[in-house]
Amino acid sequence: KGEAVELARGLVAALKGDKNKYMIAPPFTALDAVSQVVRGSNIRLGAQNMSTDESGAHTGEVSALMLKDLGVQTVILGHSERRHIYKEDDAAVNKKVRLALKHGFEVILCVGELLAEREAGKAEAVCEAQTRKGLEGVAEAELKNVVIAYEPVWAIGTGKTATPEDAEAIKSYIEKNKMPDDPACMQKW
Repeated sequence: KGEAVELARGLVAALKGDKNKYMIAPPFTALDAVSQVVRGSNIRLGAQNMSTDESGAHTGEVSALMLKDLGVQTVILGHSERRHIYKEDDAAVNKKVRLALKHGFEVILCVGELLAEREAGKAEAVCEAQTRKGLEGVAEAELKNVVIAYEPVWAIGTGKTATPEDAEAIKSYIEKNKMPDDPACMQKW
């Protein structure tokens, strides 16, 4: 907790008066302390995850309501570790996205492919499917509160590096295939 608070204090001091929007997403155990440090600054408080359920007996889970109480403004969902280690599928990610938006959070939806998917030429298709399924049922007006973050799984801890061109290719593909004006068309995307 101490390291997160120290980092937050340094960011608040260094970024004071900057016109850009920033976000810090400490571990759940540091959210309350960091919330107090960033309150009133240009740094948003983010959570690294959120439960699929709004309330109820879900031991160990952190709900949207709990996060709101702590002052969280942004939630990171669909992170590769959640998808691959904890086996969260697109349906669970989508449930979280819709719940987060219902509660007024900004959502960072992570998408990215495994090395085998990349080598098979499926990077764009995987990222498109994760984006489409992650945003299924999300109204067009809510999309202003969603940021898509490209997270190439093959570049995490492997020594391989995603180039700016890799990221730009996925970004361009997602933008080119973005949801049309009719929110109901998400199923057709």
